[in-house]
Amino acid sequence: MIVPSSDWNLFRSLVGLVDCISCVINISNLQDTLLVLETSREMAVLLLLQNMVYYFMFGGLWKQAFLLALNQFIIGCSVCIWYFNQGPGQSYTGNLFQSIYWAFRYHLGSLAFGSFILAVVQFIRLMLEYAKYQTKQMSGDNKCTKCILDCLSCLVACFERFIEFLNKNAYIQIALTSKSFCPAAKDAFESIWANTMRYSLVSGIGSIFTFIGKLFVGFATVLFSYEIFINVEPYKTDLASPIVPSIVCFIIAYMVAILFMSIYQMACDAVLTCFIYDEELNKQNGGMSAQHCPETLREWFDGTQSS
Repeated sequence: MIVPSSDWNLFRSLVGLVDCISCVINISNLQDTLLVLETSREMAVLLLLQNMVYYFMFGGLWKQAFLLALNQFIIGCSVCIWYFNQGPGQSYTGNLFQSIYWAFRYHLGSLAFGSFILAVVQFIRLMLEYAKYQTKQMSGDNKCTKCILDCLSCLVACFERFIEFLNKNAYIQIALTSKSFCPAAKDAFESIWANTMRYSLVSGIGSIFTFIGKLFVGFATVLFSYEIFINVEPYKTDLASPIVPSIVCFIIAYMVAILFMSIYQMACDAVLTCFIYDEELNKQNGGMSAQHCPETLREWFDGTQSS
């Protein structure tokens, strides 16, 4: 059948119109697709950045906890070496370097695992604080949600303190027995449970002494610095008031005192743990009390047990 030219032209025009409409629709769909792809790519980048923030945050917490664990193990191990080398002819030199060697040679995995547990608890606590902030921004002052998150934060904070205390004593047990972290933590918990009075007294007395020591260092530094500021040139003429520099000196001295007095606190806990371990070991062999402990210290520990 031969189609008239006018109808053929009309048909071609309709086909061309349909093609144009299809092209417009396809271009529009392509733009929407590109827009979706661009939005998806931006969302993926934002999600990646958010995950990287979480990753580096957890890495920072783990690194901080690991350095704390390494510090506590080295101090505790040095005290253990000193404690079991009492008596004439014993040498105390090289305790620190030997403790560092033992930490990196034998117990690095246990320290990393203990610090990992502490970092997980600290990370959960930070996530709860972030959830509290986000909830406040989205729903305002919702008392029910705020109460639930506050209770969870309190529970996690208490658990964090418990883990810190248990880890510290577990590292001392690792230095004493060369066990891995989990058996050492179990032994530390059992020792604390069986000698609650001793640990409470030593911890309380040590905390009071360290607090007084930190205040003494801070105020002594303020006293000396104030005398220098008001009597020594060029501070005497250049400073309008010695109060602000004295406060700065107090803050710096107090922070330094915290570092040094924390060593004393850790050493007290390590000596107590060594005494209890020595006492139990000697009783298993038919003895009555700790064998390696100095006499004065043994009498004080026995007094705390009887009280």
